[in-house]
Amino acid sequence: MHSEVIIKEGTSVWPNEEAALNLIHSTLPPNTVPVPHVFLGTYNRGMDGVVTKGTIWMEHMPGKTLREAWPSLDQVPRERVCRDTWAIVEKLREIPRPETDDGAFYLAADGTSKIIQTLLGDEHDTYPPMKNDEDLRARIWERYVKNNGLSYPEGNGVYEMLPRSEVSVFTHGDIHPRNILLEQNVEEGSGVRITGLIDFESAGFYPDYWEFSEMMACGRKDAEWMEMMDRTKPREWDISGVRKVRRVLF
Repeated sequence: MHSEVIIKEGTSVWPNEEAALNLIHSTLPPNTVPVPHVFLGTYNRGMDGVVTKGTIWMEHMPGKTLREAWPSLDQVPRERVCRDTWAIVEKLREIPRPETDDGAFYLAADGTSKIIQTLLGDEHDTYPPMKNDEDLRARIWERYVKNNGLSYPEGNGVYEMLPRSEVSVFTHGDIHPRNILLEQNVEEGSGVRITGLIDFESAGFYPDYWEFSEMMACGRKDAEWMEMMDRTKPREWDISGVRKVRRVLF
């Protein structure tokens, strides 16, 4: 493998990631968001058309993961990285949502209405296009009930707790410290710079609270990062209902 190329291969490597990266590079000005260029993507499919294995050849991004670097960072660079991450999120939201034949309001980065995401379903769990916020909330509720969510205390009240949104914005869908690359000791005020955002397999057009909701679903190892991302977020989102759903679906 050439030092400037990285090969991503596996059963969870889908065309959606390739589409997301290509969409970013074709829509935003160069160097606006540090994401890899894709050179080639190949995919094996089963008899039902579902991708069983994918391989993507893409640009190698410099730096170490934020999870690796976090213990060595003090408060100032930690906060700088978090604020810069939110700035990247805002830039990604400038990408316009494409019009689709099925009228989907929420959709994957590849333009299909089939989103592979824990709250909504997997590649074998089909559902109709989500044409508005009510459709999305109904889909989350459907999966919650199907997975015995009503057996939990206050389960019946979860539907009304689900957040509402009237917008559909481009979203990475899985931002956490392992997907953020950075360089340290750079000649900037905080001494750090984000050099890459990777792993766009869950990317698509989601409600505005979705990115934050996914950030807050990380494990204990990333608790300090989650707290700081929460503290530096550009606006308030009430995701208490989503948290209750996650306890059932995860």
